[in-house]
Amino acid sequence: VFNYSKKSGKDKVEERKKVEKVRKEKETKKERIHVVEKGEHLWGIAEKYYGSGYNAIDIAKANKIKNPNIIYAGQKLIIPNVKPRKPTTGEVAKVKTAQRKAKVDVYTVKKGDYLWKIALEVYGDGYAWVKIARANKLKNPGLIYPGQKLRIP
Repeated sequence: VFNYSKKSGKDKVEERKKVEKVRKEKETKKERIHVVEKGEHLWGIAEKYYGSGYNAIDIAKANKIKNPNIIYAGQKLIIPNVKPRKPTTGEVAKVKTAQRKAKVDVYTVKKGDYLWKIALEVYGDGYAWVKIARANKLKNPGLIYPGQKLRIP
């Protein structure tokens, strides 16, 4: 007499693998929530979760933020499950790039300027805006003003 409802050991193993695969897929699709604290900006939040400030773009898109330079304390942000972009924290981020030497020591911000544009102008590399933001201890790198003097490291 055969019991067709019983599964063999091989079938049980296969079924467990399928269940585990589905569980892992659900976990990887989960999105975390971050509550913005006073003084935070998307770049710093992205560095916290991904080790890369460049993932700020992903956070902005996931939250349909029109101006990524403006977020508010208490605002709840979805932290999407995406791959980290170019690292901006840790030892990997300290690797030298092929940037050229800055043309100036101090840069005066003009109307329409933003850090990427300034870094592109003085270093030939827009990603170097992070160096400028850190050297000037900018709390919100998205807010610079015409006439403001920025130290160029």
